[in-house]
Amino acid sequence: MLTRGVPSTKSSKNTAGLFANQNLKITYRMSDFRSQARYFKYRPTAVLKVTGEDAFTFLQGQFTQDLRPARDEARVAYGLWLNQKGKVLADSFLLRQGTDWLCVSLFSAAATIRERLETYIIADDVMVEDMTAQWAGTAVLGPGAVEFTEKNVGGHRLETGLVATTKHG
Repeated sequence: MLTRGVPSTKSSKNTAGLFANQNLKITYRMSDFRSQARYFKYRPTAVLKVTGEDAFTFLQGQFTQDLRPARDEARVAYGLWLNQKGKVLADSFLLRQGTDWLCVSLFSAAATIRERLETYIIADDVMVEDMTAQWAGTAVLGPGAVEFTEKNVGGHRLETGLVATTKHG
């Protein structure tokens, strides 16, 4: 689940940890997940909004994953951003939000991905905007996680049994 807004830094019984750019600290024992859904908040290291008439075509040509299924349905694509020699520069998820695309990474810096994208925007109608400071995430795990997420934030049930949602506000 990805939400716009800054997560609270206060710990609670259900909050396992926050992203601190590279380290995810989880303080739950595995036995905690057997009885009920638990959640933890995190900060993605990159949330880039890619807009423009050519955004899909441009991203399809730059990303290592096929984006056509994500364009037509409520799906997220995970892939890599490579340099000319095939070296991995960053990883991210791409998801369609209306006519725009969100590029979300949990470990790769926004500056790295943005620089990689903007290097190849030549005659394309594509704009990349860094929105990292405006977004936070929450992971929900354990029995009843799908129902918990649907009840509390809404969303779309996917064929994998997961809920995908973006929430503004």
